Amino acid sequence: MSKFRQLKEKIKVISDLGKVRIAQFVMLSTGTGYILASERLTIHMLIPVSGIFLLACGSGALNQYQERRKDGLMLRTRHRPIPSGRISPVFALVATILLLLSGSIILFVGGSAPALFLGLFTAFWYNGVYTYLKQVTPLAVIPGSLIGALPPLVGWVSAGGEVLAPQALALALFFFIWQIPHFWLLLLNFEKDYE
Repeated sequence: MSKFRQLKEKIKVISDLGKVRIAQFVMLSTGTGYILASERLTIHMLIPVSGIFLLACGSGALNQYQERRKDGLMLRTRHRPIPSGRISPVFALVATILLLLSGSIILFVGGSAPALFLGLFTAFWYNGVYTYLKQVTPLAVIPGSLIGALPPLVGWVSAGGEVLAPQALALALFFFIWQIPHFWLLLLNFEKDYE
């Protein structure tokens, strides 16, 4: 196997581990919050967007580490990097730490304290609360929807907006509500796995 092909495969594994496709949407929602608060596009927007992207990738990787045994049992998730054997759990944990630290540093150095707090709280809520609850009850989608509501607020406060401004709360509510049908559609499509 050529070195280029090996590098390409390693990038794909890291991308799969960090759930990059999902993290891109999280990043876009952060950008949406920033644009709505600042009413313009600026280069500064890259700071909260990239910080949240890395935090989302780190949270996704940590989620896969947390659920590595169950993922191997489910049709939908058995091809993920850890259960498929493409990477070791230790490598996944190291990648998780690096992603979470990188995102946090970007938000700390280039962002604001509220942006960093909201970003870290989102990661905590996803990995510390929602990951547990979704194994216990399908109603976990309700507290889990908070995860989708917070990244736009990170963009909002990064652009100088007040976190409790009515427009910010309306934006967060929109993303909160969207999460519920999204999760329940997954539940319907993969009912056997979730049983």
